[in-house]
Amino acid sequence: NLTSIDQTSDSCTNNFATWNPLAKNSTVTLDNGNARAVFTASGTWNFVFSTIGASSGKYYYEVKVATVGTESTIGIMEMDTAINEQGTADNVGKNVESVGYQSNGRIRKNNSEVQTGLTSLSNGDILGIAMDLDNNTVQFYLNGSSQGSAVSIASDKVYAFATSGYGSSEHQTNFGNPTFSISSGNSDGNGYGNFEY
Repeated sequence: NLTSIDQTSDSCTNNFATWNPLAKNSTVTLDNGNARAVFTASGTWNFVFSTIGASSGKYYYEVKVATVGTESTIGIMEMDTAINEQGTADNVGKNVESVGYQSNGRIRKNNSEVQTGLTSLSNGDILGIAMDLDNNTVQFYLNGSSQGSAVSIASDKVYAFATSGYGSSEHQTNFGNPTFSISSGNSDGNGYGNFEY
């Protein structure tokens, strides 16, 4: 009973990130090859980080926000922080070295709002995150349209992808191997992956 969306193109030489089941709190349920994160707890922070990090190069991933939660935040986080400080690194873009797009249309860097008045997330939206570690910037896209300006990030760090939220929500993530239907079928500059935008 498998469909084409249930199949993976991961291989030894072409491996896509997933959410890391060892880098999350107990209120997060992962399924669909650890690409879908369901935040089950209300009244507490939920968070999860990716299995693969990077310190150079350009990367892009998409999150289909199936259910928007309170302060859902999607972005990147310093890998050392993600691994070593799970107890405090529970809201992307707030308390740690990170940049995140919040469901209320704000971008947070570390513990500060750096851009406000952007488009709020709605159920079914696809948020794209473009991380450029050669020029040390992160740019967010909502349903293919850029949101705000690129945010500068610190150099010489290893960053992981990250998502969090306060209360119940569902994030279906596409690191290049989507778990949700893609209608446009875009690949990256090297011909890898399958993205909506």
